[in-house]
Amino acid sequence: MRRGQVAMEFVAACMLLILVWTAFSMLSGEWNRRTYAVAASADAQALLEKIHGEAVDAKAAGAGYSHTFTIPQALAGNANYSLGVYPAQSTIEVTFRDSSASVVLPFSSFGGSIGCCTVKVTNEDGNVMFSQE
Repeated sequence: MRRGQVAMEFVAACMLLILVWTAFSMLSGEWNRRTYAVAASADAQALLEKIHGEAVDAKAAGAGYSHTFTIPQALAGNANYSLGVYPAQSTIEVTFRDSSASVVLPFSSFGGSIGCCTVKVTNEDGNVMFSQE
């Protein structure tokens, strides 16, 4: 075997290795993006369940109830989110990245706004109200 042929085979092997590495890097980036999207979605559902539970507890406790709870600053993967309170539809919605999720409350007598990080829930004469602390 000649030196030139060995050098060309080595260069070809290196090129193949670089091609495989590039393909792997592109695929792993997409996999990470999807993993964070699923994790953020799971966090959003957990957040909605927590808020739903707090609202139902406040409604069941009756007038004069007041409780403070905390919610995370961001979802998994540092996904920023916003919360919307929609009494007309009896829903609370969380919007993050290109997605949203909502929870339906079993009553429509609620209102206020929910923001990061400390939230106060009160029952004011049968109306559940959310406010930022």
